[in-house]
Amino acid sequence: AVAGNEGNFLGTNQNSSGRSTGNRALAEKMLELDLSQLFSLILITSMSVAAGILVAARIREGRLQRELERRALNCRACGRSYLHDRGKEGGLQECPYCGSPNVTGPDRRLG
Repeated sequence: AVAGNEGNFLGTNQNSSGRSTGNRALAEKMLELDLSQLFSLILITSMSVAAGILVAARIREGRLQRELERRALNCRACGRSYLHDRGKEGGLQECPYCGSPNVTGPDRRLG
């Protein structure tokens, strides 16, 4: 037998003392990283997570902005802006400042 290969004739993972060398086989399959590579991996992962959070926040901000634009009304009497109450469905809503009725929905006046 060749030195170092005793007990390994039939493909068994045993050393000369009869113990399994599963840990050694596992260690050969593991990914080896230097300290600088580990820090680079952590930095890249954290930057990717931060970028994902930033993109999600911008998408949410755009949705909220569009929602505010849909709900915003301008009073035709006093000119002030206010938000349309969702609970009140219908064609008219009173201005909270002057009390004049305003048409909800798109402005269809010409000119």
